[in-house]
Order: sequence, then structure tokens, then C-alpha cells
Amino acid sequence: MPDIGWQELLIIGAIAIIVVGPKELPLLMRTVGRWIGRARAMAADFQRSMDDLAHETELEKLRRSINEIGDEIGATDPTAADPEAAAIHGGVVMPTSAGEDPVPPSVEQQADRQAPAPRSGTGSL
Repeated sequence: MPDIGWQELLIIGAIAIIVVGPKELPLLMRTVGRWIGRARAMAADFQRSMDDLAHETELEKLRRSINEIGDEIGATDPTAADPEAAAIHGGVVMPTSAGEDPVPPSVEQQADRQAPAPRSGTGSL
């Protein structure tokens, strides 16, 4: 932004009065003010568009990162790709060879997980 002091404004005003005349000066100033307002509005709109574009670009990068992380998790944890299978199998997936479905836990494994811990003490009531 140009740095204009009071002396420069006084000189510009004096020249404007001489060139345009005192009668048309308010109309000229109003017109110049409208043009400056339109230029500022266009600059603000351009700035907003650039900010939106940058925001969308950042969101797209974030989406790609999240998808990559999800792919990595899905590659290491078979239940991550199929939450229904994880719920059916109680979250326990037995290792299998490549290409096979995960083996559900046996009845004993499920009972061991659900059985209450033995109490220590006399045991008589």
C-alpha cells in the first residue's frame, strides 16, 4: 500500500479542485469511492476463493492420509475391514493362511474369556 502523508493528500486535493472544479468534485469523489469499494470487494472475493481452494487441498491430503492409514490397518488386522466379523468372533481372529476366512475362536476359548476369575478364600457361605 502506498504511504501517502497529509502533504501529498493536500497537493492531490488542490490539483483535483483545479482540474475538475469545486462543483463536480463531490461527484468525482463518490465515483472514485465506488470504484475503490468494488475493487476491495473483488480482492476479498479472490482472497476467499484462494483460501477455499487451499482448504480443499488440505482436506484432500488429509483424506488420502486417512485412507492410507486405514489401508495399512486393514492389511494388518483382518477384522478392521469387516467389523461384522469382528463382532461375531468376539474380536478374536485366529491366524490363517492367505486367502482363507478367519477361524472363529473355539468354545473353550470363548468360555475362558467369559468365565469369572476364581475367588480366593474359604469358599463356604
